[in-house]
Amino acid sequence: MKTVRIGIVLGVTLLLLSACSPGFISRTVPTLGVGETYTQDLTPLELSLAPGTSRTLTYDFDSGLANGLFVVIEAGDLYVLRPSMGAFATSSTGFFFGAGESGLLPADGASPSDLLQQDIGVATTCVGPCVIMDADQAAAIGTGYVRITNPFSTQLTTKLWVFSQDLDHQSEPSNDQRSGAETVTTSTRGALETLGDMDFFEIVGGGDVTIYAPVIKSDGVSQDFLSIRAVALYPDGTAIPEALLGTSNPVVIQPNDSHAFFLEAGEFVEIRAADERAASSQYSAYDIEVQ
Repeated sequence: MKTVRIGIVLGVTLLLLSACSPGFISRTVPTLGVGETYTQDLTPLELSLAPGTSRTLTYDFDSGLANGLFVVIEAGDLYVLRPSMGAFATSSTGFFFGAGESGLLPADGASPSDLLQQDIGVATTCVGPCVIMDADQAAAIGTGYVRITNPFSTQLTTKLWVFSQDLDHQSEPSNDQRSGAETVTTSTRGALETLGDMDFFEIVGGGDVTIYAPVIKSDGVSQDFLSIRAVALYPDGTAIPEALLGTSNPVVIQPNDSHAFFLEAGEFVEIRAADERAASSQYSAYDIEVQ
């Protein structure tokens, strides 16, 4: 009887450990092709969470085949965790995500339905809280975790999508270095879809170069969106002195705002987020015009 009892205790213990362990099953990441959308072509994982509770799942982030990896939920607090369980990035809204736990916002009495985004037909738009990684970031994490937490005072029912797809900014990742800068003759559009993204643009003909920060497209306030940092550079990559530009360099451009540099042919503009944020292209897109 003693052996049987020990076996039962061990069995129950293993069951409890497997239930409590984060993401006992490691999931691979599907890759979407051109023209496919996650809301239409993937079956999401549906989760129901009581107030204050979490669910953690394991994913092989390096199993995606495209240059972007997207983790999206409808509502709640989203964590993408490294193997050490430290937070790589977090998000409480579809408008942005932040490094570490900086992407979390207080619920402030909101209900899950208050935070749902409406434009779910767009391929890589975040319908709710999301985190986007480039291929190098996903490979560096390898097998990591997705945690969803219910910060609300009511039951949360939400959907989770994890998938790989090319980033919307088509110059990625080559324009992350000055040697691969995108050339600009009249105008172009970029986006800061991943943490630490840095975009370089070479001005072909010279003139007034105006950078337009992301536009607020909803009832959100500016603090919920990306501000961008722009630097005007000589051809060798050094910053052009402010005295020669007649303006600050670098400059931080707030959402809905713009800033202009007068640049010569062959000079560059470097664009990055003003803080440790990024967002889907719908909320991180910026424009550059040359006149």
